[in-house]
Amino acid sequence: MTRARGQAAFIMLVLALTPTVSRAQATDSLAVRPASGASFGAFDRLSREYYLRRHAFSLDHFLEFEPGGFLVRLGPIGNDALYSRWGIGRGRALLRMNGIVVNDPQDDSAPLVHTPTSGLGTLSLAGESGVPWIEGALDIAGSPPPSGRPHTYLELSKGSNDVRQRRVRFSSEASTVGIDLAYDEVLDDGYAFDASGDVPYTVDYGSARSRQSTIVLRGDPDAAASFELGARGFTSTTQGDLTSNVAEGRKSGHLVWVDAGVAETRLALYARGYKSTAADSLTENEAVGAFASWTRTGPASGKIAMRAGVEATDAFQDVGAIADDHLVRATFGLDASRTVGERGTVSAAATVAGDEDTPFAWGARAGARREGGRMATGLSLARSFRMPNFGERYLPAHTSGARTLAGTAEVDPEAAWEVAGDWGLRLGASALNRVRASWIRSEGAIAFRPRAVGAETWHVAGNASDASTMWFVEERFSGDWKASTLRIRADAAGLYTSGDRTDAFASVPRFQTNASFMMGREFFDATSALFVGLRFMSADSRVDYDGNRLPNFQVLNVEIEGRLLDARIYLQYLNVTDEQYRTQSDYLMTPGSLVYGIEWTLFD
Repeated sequence: MTRARGQAAFIMLVLALTPTVSRAQATDSLAVRPASGASFGAFDRLSREYYLRRHAFSLDHFLEFEPGGFLVRLGPIGNDALYSRWGIGRGRALLRMNGIVVNDPQDDSAPLVHTPTSGLGTLSLAGESGVPWIEGALDIAGSPPPSGRPHTYLELSKGSNDVRQRRVRFSSEASTVGIDLAYDEVLDDGYAFDASGDVPYTVDYGSARSRQSTIVLRGDPDAAASFELGARGFTSTTQGDLTSNVAEGRKSGHLVWVDAGVAETRLALYARGYKSTAADSLTENEAVGAFASWTRTGPASGKIAMRAGVEATDAFQDVGAIADDHLVRATFGLDASRTVGERGTVSAAATVAGDEDTPFAWGARAGARREGGRMATGLSLARSFRMPNFGERYLPAHTSGARTLAGTAEVDPEAAWEVAGDWGLRLGASALNRVRASWIRSEGAIAFRPRAVGAETWHVAGNASDASTMWFVEERFSGDWKASTLRIRADAAGLYTSGDRTDAFASVPRFQTNASFMMGREFFDATSALFVGLRFMSADSRVDYDGNRLPNFQVLNVEIEGRLLDARIYLQYLNVTDEQYRTQSDYLMTPGSLVYGIEWTLFD
């Protein structure tokens, strides 16, 4: 009752601040990637409007149908999710929000399901952000404050299987001092699949509850200075898989930060914490950290940026024998680029990291690119790495299912070498096509491997003794055409892989395709619009993170969006064919669901 009253009070506060007069939005009804006149890197850098118009329930739901990575969700919408570049590794892509890493130090997972897309700014997709992280990196900038006038954003949606979403956020206008408030909620009552006797037909499986609240105080005292003070907290509960409808997991977390910048220098202080409860474990950790960055952009010749940070983490794991650990980790990074001639660019990046158990680990990236006219080419060489997490180092021996798991402090960082080349072609003024080929060699991939301990066999965290390699070939197409009031938007991507499907590459599917199409038009002097769209994904058979073979699958979504002044009303049919697909054993993904909702942005 207390929690419900607190949420109601928060919503009432936001609504009390809501301006009462509405004006028509200047925002386009159909958000697109900037294809026309954009650089060939437009595939990997998404604007806020692009994913805002997708009406995804959370960041993981958006990434599920976006090329450039592979998402694993432990159940339908609202359940915990993991994401990695092309399915490499175990879903531990690095997630940075305004430069702060928000992954859970216990297992390197990112809070994707607790990250609503309505509050995000520019998103750089995995593997393209310059961070030498094996499983890729997602860099997210916060949503900029509105210029000249505040606004309140509301979104409500509901669907079959009792999936529903509530969002409300208020942002004051950009000024010396401003405030942002947000509350986001995603609820899902479960599978509701009829699997012909294989899966009980009940909504008690795969249910989830996720709630998040955010408050940010920010401002621009003068043209050269800015500051931000914020707090974000979330709680979630998930229940049930294909083997049990009583298995339950709970997770909560918080992030508090202070960020200030003057001219080219920026300093951020933060505190982050997670608590996770499962049937066989309880884990908690608290971290405090800081980082400073400096960026200098030349007149037209280049850019250089430096970043240094330190983070101290205390972790507690009650999963058998009790362990209490403290770790201090430091990092330093350097990133530089320079224009060569009229069309060329060379770039380089390096990162070093260390802590008490691993004094030194490093990653680096160097590349050259030539872009101009209708074509672009690029070549890069990179060494990426990943430091062991707390679970891999300090997990106390405990029984999980039929296995005994244990960490080991002696585990070394894992590393990978990558050579990549890409070729891009502009097709007229409104479409781009890119072909990219990558060769990756993984060394020392970390996994829980069988080890004899006395008369028993334990699974202890350790490094792979042999290297494995994989080829990735990807083609991407993006087009945006407009004729009078009619607009057509199309995206397509295909990924083919070949190589050693072991260790880091064990979960990589042989092929994956993504495609989307949207068409519509505006009416009545652009005050209203109607758009119809399709979204499709297909993935080949793959081995999941537990070593189980999962069948291939195809998923089709249909969506309709109508706009009238500041309001958008949408209708989505998710998983039209009711495909009973899994991305992790024992967890079915979202069943066929009809979702309807409204989004309303109010200005003063």
